[in-house]
Amino acid sequence: MRALTAVEDDVMETTVDGSAALGARASPGAATLLGDSLLAAAADGCATLDRDGCIVAVNDALCQMTGYSRAELIGRGAASLCADRQDRRDIVRLARQLRRRGHAHGEVWARRRDGGAVGAWLSLSALPAGGQASFLALLTDVTALRLRREHERYLARVDTSTGLPNRAQLHAHIAHAVARAMRTGDALAVYVVAIDALRKVRGDWGHEAGERLLWALAARLGSVLAPRAILARSGDDAFAVLLRGGNAAMWADCAEALRRCCVEAGTAAELGVDVRLVAAVGYAVYPGDAADADALLACAEQAVGEARAAGGNAWRRFDVERARSMQRLGERLDEVREAIAAGDFVVHYQPQVHMPSGRLCGAEALVRWRHRERGLVRPDAFLDLIEGNSLIAAFTSWLLDAVLGQIAQWRAQGLDIPVNLNVAPYHLRHPEFVPLLRAALARHPSVPAGMLVLDVTERSIAEDAAAAARNVAACRAIGVSVALDDFGHGDASLSALRALQADVVKIDQRVVRGMLDDAADADAVRGIVGLSRALRKGVIAEGVETPELARALLRAGCEYAQGYAIAQPMPPQQLAAWTRAWRPDADWRSAVQH
Repeated sequence: MRALTAVEDDVMETTVDGSAALGARASPGAATLLGDSLLAAAADGCATLDRDGCIVAVNDALCQMTGYSRAELIGRGAASLCADRQDRRDIVRLARQLRRRGHAHGEVWARRRDGGAVGAWLSLSALPAGGQASFLALLTDVTALRLRREHERYLARVDTSTGLPNRAQLHAHIAHAVARAMRTGDALAVYVVAIDALRKVRGDWGHEAGERLLWALAARLGSVLAPRAILARSGDDAFAVLLRGGNAAMWADCAEALRRCCVEAGTAAELGVDVRLVAAVGYAVYPGDAADADALLACAEQAVGEARAAGGNAWRRFDVERARSMQRLGERLDEVREAIAAGDFVVHYQPQVHMPSGRLCGAEALVRWRHRERGLVRPDAFLDLIEGNSLIAAFTSWLLDAVLGQIAQWRAQGLDIPVNLNVAPYHLRHPEFVPLLRAALARHPSVPAGMLVLDVTERSIAEDAAAAARNVAACRAIGVSVALDDFGHGDASLSALRALQADVVKIDQRVVRGMLDDAADADAVRGIVGLSRALRKGVIAEGVETPELARALLRAGCEYAQGYAIAQPMPPQQLAAWTRAWRPDADWRSAVQH
């Protein structure tokens, strides 16, 4: 702060004008009224000033507060007692208040004789004219309060573990840099450096070791940065760097230098711990990647997430096209989420029949989206979108309730129709699937568990066969049946059948449709039927589109089927009427293999 003795003349000029405005000086008795005895009785520091701002009298409390003796204070200009840290504007403001109103108050820093400063609440009042003293100054010691407030302001801006600017101050720096770049046309970059080992250090070696690591990392990161760069602590395990100016090559070099600096610091002796650091760096550039300070930091943090996903010890620049793709994905997921809540999804059912007799033996549940703009949307347009996403749990819960509720309605009408329901491979492996299934069955106690058949595919066990097998076994233990879907297409069908212990085999429609033109497909169907019988599994053919395919299947020994030659998927309220009206082709019975 500037010394306030330099503004004494300005202040005194305003106080002289203030004195003149208050009228003529009072009689000499006024000075006696405000003599030493009255000042001594005050607990706060007190002083009287003449019209020129010089001290006329002081009390002991003021002497103790400042460390000056009475003789050192009397006759001294009051402004010279302002500490170096005092802002000149505060004194000018107080003087102007005194001039306009005849009184003023505010916080000041007073100089102590030992060079220190004392925070005080200063009240200035003009005295009645007629005595030597023209003004009364009262000072209340508020040093502790002011220091605490200053410390709080410091904590609001600085990370105490490293002494670096904290996230709030970093944001202020970025906002200022962006505003400047808008005027000058310069570029700037924000880097986020994520250190994956920080939590482990605290857990294994304690908080103190973690603090030493933070200090060492802060020092090393600062050592590789350009002088104009700003280093900050942006999170529990992350630092951030604001680099003003540069080009693509410089930004990439800086990212690599930051990453290498953190990794090499893992073997530094000053850390006090033996730790291998993994550092991921992500960065974003203004104006190319983001349009404002908030977006710039968010883009850098998204980029560091991608660097972490790459296995750590990597750096990535924010990918604008990928971000736009992710935004579109998020918008589509939001649309699906809203459709679930609005009841825009419906379930249609495709009948499964015993072809020789025409008896309905089950139905496959197929979801449709009644889109407000695109009409009835098939599942292949949205199921891949939500599979592997957290939305799959909400969707599956809704689907289970819809299917089990429909089975209950049919049972109330005298129809016992088992329903096949496709399960997403990701969800089948997930630990939450079986509890979700149990909860749905509990909500529909009138539906036997055996009325529900879960269709699973080879893809369900491709990534984690053990998890899929555990969940399938748990489902079968509840009483739910399991069908291995799309069987016969690919090389892993037999191993999948053994791993999942499925109750039913569903022959893949691609194999079925090739039966009439491809001898290999026809042989495959006969082999699957023979294998299923040997293993005592049920078998059903999918994709039966023509009467000729139905007859070929019957000759191959497969009597159960579903497909357009039998019926298209239909709303549940139509299924009962279709069951009563449908009759199998007359030639099918004669085609049955004997």
